[in-house]
Amino acid sequence: MSLAASLIPRILVLALPLAAACADPAADERAGEAAAGAAAVDGTADAAMIGGWYTDTTGLAAAAAAVPEAEARALLTGNTARAITAAVTTPACVAVDTDQATYVAATFTACTGPGGRGGLSGTVRGELGFATTPCGPAQCPTALTWTMTADLTWGDGAALAGAWGIDAPLATAAPRTLSGALTAIARDGATASSQATASWTRTADDCVALDAQATLSGAASGALTVTSLAACPGACPTAGAVVLQGARGALAWNYGAGTTVTVTAGEHSFALPLACAR
Repeated sequence: MSLAASLIPRILVLALPLAAACADPAADERAGEAAAGAAAVDGTADAAMIGGWYTDTTGLAAAAAAVPEAEARALLTGNTARAITAAVTTPACVAVDTDQATYVAATFTACTGPGGRGGLSGTVRGELGFATTPCGPAQCPTALTWTMTADLTWGDGAALAGAWGIDAPLATAAPRTLSGALTAIARDGATASSQATASWTRTADDCVALDAQATLSGAASGALTVTSLAACPGACPTAGAVVLQGARGALAWNYGAGTTVTVTAGEHSFALPLACAR
């Protein structure tokens, strides 16, 4: 499985300029909610992308019931170490530590990562676990789990910190799932703390469909739902919807082909350019 096949594209949604778009007395509050919602989507996407580095099952998927656990651990930790190194343009900017069985940890220093996004610094650590089934005298894996912790910053001002779990069946077409607590800072400075869950699948052309839910707390509170958000590596979303139910009502983004997103706030709908198209 290629690295690109396991990546969730970075999904950026512009904060709503409600004060300019409509005469809404709660414009400032709703724009703040929208910015927090965008940061939460972005953080979930980043967490899933990082999880993708850890879920390369090359060498196992075709023989899931025939590789003993000890061999599978060595193979998966090796795949992960290589995937992390391959995700940055200059391998020397990342130091990878692993015991080749139970964990893989990476320390980044001013790396340039997927899509040319630069200034990645900080740490990621994953602890490996398995779901197994008997295979003769041994136990063979049917799915892997990673318990992740991260504290990362990017040169564009974005940041991600948190702890989450990734569950990945060995069948390459099966959904991957994520759940955990994340704090994300968007490149415009908006901050969101969330309890998030997500599920995503990939297609043969390396594109991804994402469903996610998050409960926001902190500067903005609300419930965020992402439905069938489809995108390809390095490209803007081409389908799907995001709804943020905040203190001032619902905000919705609906995606289609092109470089804009249709935004609905109360009775007002309008198109906004996607930051990912810049």
